[in-house]
Amino acid sequence: MGQKLSRPRKRSIDPPSTWTDTSSPGLPPGFKWIEGRAFKEAGNPAYPLPNDHEEANRLNSQHYQIRFLLEGNHKAPLRNELRRGIRVLDAGCGTGVWSIEMAREYPASQFVGSDFVDVFSPFISVAPKNLRFEVANTLELPYEDESFDFVFQRFQSASFRKDEWPKAFAELARVTKPGGWVEFIENNALPNCMGPQTAIFYEHVWQLFNMRGINPKIVESLDQALKTAGLEDIVFDKVSFPVGWGPNEIASVGATNVTKIMNNLKPQLVLALGIEDDDYDAMVDEASDEFVKYKTYWDVYYAFGRKPAVAALV
Repeated sequence: MGQKLSRPRKRSIDPPSTWTDTSSPGLPPGFKWIEGRAFKEAGNPAYPLPNDHEEANRLNSQHYQIRFLLEGNHKAPLRNELRRGIRVLDAGCGTGVWSIEMAREYPASQFVGSDFVDVFSPFISVAPKNLRFEVANTLELPYEDESFDFVFQRFQSASFRKDEWPKAFAELARVTKPGGWVEFIENNALPNCMGPQTAIFYEHVWQLFNMRGINPKIVESLDQALKTAGLEDIVFDKVSFPVGWGPNEIASVGATNVTKIMNNLKPQLVLALGIEDDDYDAMVDEASDEFVKYKTYWDVYYAFGRKPAVAALV
């Protein structure tokens, strides 16, 4: 398993306007302002990013970057099954862009997008009929055992406290049918080859993570977690995403995404660590200028495994 830098590909990573055109009509019921950003009052207490239109735009744009990087929306080998028709769960679906795209591509399959917070509400109107969205906690999924043929989760490394991860893996395996697949695409929230200001910034981020009991490095051993959850035929690897450098298709969008993450983390970091606004903004500006010089890059981990078709005899 080694570093694989992206190369030019024909498939576009530019999101359609549908996914970058959300507006901010004012603060809806159940939300609160923190440092000028909207957070769900009953949202995930561990998750540090806001639940507003700016973050939704970033998530949607990021989806197309990752699809380009991984050359598709999933790695598990079930394209034929999807064409024939299966049941799919997108756990922690966010805006629902993955679910909507998959449901359109595979109209014979039935999709459910679930998330702790209803970030997907603005996009329900564009969802196809074979997709429904539900507010649900991955740690307590409201589905019967063996409900889905394919269970998918992406970029939830900062959504669970480290002691909650075993429960998350167990729940996702529980709702998977025998012979079905579970897939994770994750990031460890720590870039490689950081410049000095970027390193300082992520020291602050990890201070916040430690305060909340979050450890995104857990995703570096997804293969072991899937094995512990009882899955087999496990595949685990990573690809690397250059930030601000590399192929033209991804150079600028990678830098833009990371800079937006930095800006979107501001409310929680300023509040928790007492950083002054001006100091924070200067730190982000200086860090953003370092990406090309230091050849900063992210690792994106993916793992998938199959639930045994027949329970092993004890």
